Amino acid sequence: MVNKAPLEEEVSKSDQLKASDYTKESWKKYEEALEHAKKVLADPNATQSEVEEALASLVKAREALTVNKALPVEEVSKSNKLKASDYTEASWKKYAEALEHAKKVLADPHATQSEVDEALDTLKEARKALDSKGFMLPKTATNTFTYIMVDLVLLLVGFALITMQKRRRKVS
Repeated sequence: MVNKAPLEEEVSKSDQLKASDYTKESWKKYEEALEHAKKVLADPNATQSEVEEALASLVKAREALTVNKALPVEEVSKSNKLKASDYTEASWKKYAEALEHAKKVLADPHATQSEVDEALDTLKEARKALDSKGFMLPKTATNTFTYIMVDLVLLLVGFALITMQKRRRKVS
């Protein structure tokens, strides 16, 4: 007698899984293994070795289901370039909370794709909502701005000196 109970139990686990929680590639492999397992279950002439092979394949495919965490990792790395002192306290607090949540989701090996996507969206929204503290130049403009200001001061000093010399000549 062929024992199909373990395979039936494994197939029933598929009811609790959602394609949107995993990468398309890993879900496709899981679906293929699941379809094969269902065919073996439906086959009245299936042998015990076919049932065990289908079970092993399905378990392997389920355990190989993966979540795409590349985009959130990239978004989290952008936080290294941001400074709390550049933003209002309230907006930075929301961003910091979203960042912490995203880091927890990324560290969770059991996080689903929908959880990862939600954490990414929340973090992006929080970054876009950051309010800067007044007028600030980008770091790349700081040196240029400084040189322009120094040049303007020197021009004004030069103009003042020339004006003073002309007045002295007229008086003499």
